[in-house]
Amino acid sequence: MRARATGSEQKRVPPGLPISMVLIGFMGTQDGTAKGLGEALVVDAARRVHRNLDIPAWGLMLDAEGGPENKKLWTWY
Repeated sequence: MRARATGSEQKRVPPGLPISMVLIGFMGTQDGTAKGLGEALVVDAARRVHRNLDIPAWGLMLDAEGGPENKKLWTWY
């Protein structure tokens, strides 16, 4: 997942070494959802991954509905 990491994240890992990431899900939007629910779900997923010692990951990834074209969700995280 090195290609999806930011430049500063790529600099922290030696060249040629893969960056292991956990894809925790796909984020979309729904009108009427309580404010802060998305943030709470991301925090909950991060805590679950952190507690699991069998997952050797360097970070978490979350895909946004529509990818970079959906500016609101893409810049949110």
